[in-house]
Amino acid sequence: MKKNLVIISVPFQRLIRVLLSDSVLKPLCKQANILIVSPFASNQAFQKDFSDKPIDLIQWAAPEKIRQPFGLLYIVSESLRTLGYWRRNHKKGMEYYLAIIYKQFGIDGDDKNISFFKRVVFYLISILGLWSKSWRVIDKIIGPSVFNFPTLQNITQGYNEVTLIQSANWGMQDRMLAWMGRKEKWRTTLIPYTTDQLYCNGYLISDFSVICVQGTAEDGFARTLHNLPSERVKKLGSVWFRNIEQIKKSLSIKKDNGEIRKILYAGVSSRYFPRSSEYLGLEIILHACSCNELSNTHIIYRPLGETKEIRKEIEERYKNTPNLTIQFAQQSCYGLEEFGGVSNSEGLKEYLKQLVDIDILVMCLGTSLTLDAASMGIPTVCYIVDFTNVLKKRETHLFFNKEGRFDIYPSVPVIHNQSDLVPAINDLLNDKEKAASQVRHLTSLWDYPDADFQKILLESVFGK
Repeated sequence: MKKNLVIISVPFQRLIRVLLSDSVLKPLCKQANILIVSPFASNQAFQKDFSDKPIDLIQWAAPEKIRQPFGLLYIVSESLRTLGYWRRNHKKGMEYYLAIIYKQFGIDGDDKNISFFKRVVFYLISILGLWSKSWRVIDKIIGPSVFNFPTLQNITQGYNEVTLIQSANWGMQDRMLAWMGRKEKWRTTLIPYTTDQLYCNGYLISDFSVICVQGTAEDGFARTLHNLPSERVKKLGSVWFRNIEQIKKSLSIKKDNGEIRKILYAGVSSRYFPRSSEYLGLEIILHACSCNELSNTHIIYRPLGETKEIRKEIEERYKNTPNLTIQFAQQSCYGLEEFGGVSNSEGLKEYLKQLVDIDILVMCLGTSLTLDAASMGIPTVCYIVDFTNVLKKRETHLFFNKEGRFDIYPSVPVIHNQSDLVPAINDLLNDKEKAASQVRHLTSLWDYPDADFQKILLESVFGK
């Protein structure tokens, strides 16, 4: 019988850059057999990235339909896990999430309010969910019918020790694996992949043996929001930052300190920020460049471009615009359910090559791109001006602290008024110490750069 098996859950493309980086895989491969569970397991581009490593892959895809009543019960259990968590912690930063439970976000603000009946149901579920184990009651009922994965169970029978590594505290694949982990008594480790997993994604899907926090911010979430004892929390640092360091070193990526200053203007999905407001922010910056309010600058517009139609619209709107380059976001950086047709590692290399020469990031709303920039020494300004009033109707003001900033990025200025955008950009472009101070603060919140990464990783996965 073989001794150790490590199961790595990769249900979404964005997780690849964290869990399947060399900084994680190389030390683990020396200690155990590795099995990746992913809906992309049969994708040739996905397989190519790991063909040089002793790794097995197994495919699992969430069913499109779950027979009733199990499908309904699964939805109720997820609602208990999230809505109850938000109500339980509404005075600890979850007020915004609780406020929007009755609203279904649409593209460009085409939101819909749920029916009165559903509002009553959601309210009652959020009350029942105050008991943090309520969703587990349903989990036990539906597990054998919804989460049964006999192929994986048969594989694990040949090992003395099995450890499950997860990054996402949401999604059906990770709910399934968490259920199997409890049933089979596997060791479980959480290595978060974004700022959300310990913050706003609900009660933890598993009684994790170890939670690997990225920095002091997540260490605080683990204790104040999840009441985790210190012995289950390991200060690993940011796996993605370690991956960035390795990629930069392997490619000898260095900043080109030219005279022209580069502003990266990054968009987001129009489900969360209206495209017209995104365009307005860009055009304010372009106008400032044309009249020399922003001197010696070039703008790189990085829209998400989720569809061919959106990409065509953007290209048509801004073709032949002076001082502007369009770079659509790589799917390796935002992809979830679908896997792109190119190597994930190549997409990440391209992304970092593009990012390294940037002098400042202007981010619509706020995403983890802010942290990517900070890891490269680049400051951020968050832009949220929205004349369509979509954000106001969504009570987005509840998201911000008393200073009008994001709690998870407290050193980053948030632009609430159109007239403040260009001065904020100039402020960080011209004051190098202020920019460096913001970067230091962000990275101190979201990384432990001096942690003994490999030692802590192996202890977290295999125990002391």
